[in-house]
Amino acid sequence: MIKEWLMENGSYKIVALLITLILWVTVLGSKDLNIYKSAKLDIRLPEELIVANPIADQVQIQISGSRLSLKKIHKGIPPITLNLRDAKPGRTVIPIPTEEIGLPFGSKILGITPSSLVLDIDRLTVKWLPIRVDWVSEDRPVESVRVVSIKPSGIQVKGASSVLNRLDAVWTEPINMKHLVLDGSRKSVEIRTQLKELNFAGVLPVEDKNVTVTASTR
Repeated sequence: MIKEWLMENGSYKIVALLITLILWVTVLGSKDLNIYKSAKLDIRLPEELIVANPIADQVQIQISGSRLSLKKIHKGIPPITLNLRDAKPGRTVIPIPTEEIGLPFGSKILGITPSSLVLDIDRLTVKWLPIRVDWVSEDRPVESVRVVSIKPSGIQVKGASSVLNRLDAVWTEPINMKHLVLDGSRKSVEIRTQLKELNFAGVLPVEDKNVTVTASTR
């Protein structure tokens, strides 16, 4: 049946079929769609400066375009660079540069959230902070524990000067006092733990968080 259909004005029918396919692809590709994509923010400051306040680390972008053009960005959008090499300490508002967002031909940006960032830029400083032990217990008072030593006794923390000025110590992860099991042969117990994360905007992560606490009971 197919062979006979093609034999009768076959060339015209093939051309008509091709035209139909082209029109179908054109209509499918020309229909605009709206999608949302996330893009990370790459903030570049002078080495001696740091952002001291919590800010968004990515933006949400609403994009309109044909199905074919949007297919080219289905894997995501590259990070958006905010070049602040000439920044000075203080508060500043930085608009998100939409012109830095590379989109395929046939697509456009309808909106971006947030559209700007409020940055509190501060000087990057170093401060030595003592380490304190966070004891937890259900049946014994914390006052019954005597800390013999903490190694190291303190660490150097890097961050915004305005943030570090508010910190007076770094704490260990909670240590349960049930680990203080002493007998006649030993007067103290050595406990290995780690420092709590410094979850403060404007403070850089501590690389070595290992701590050894030697303690005894009073």
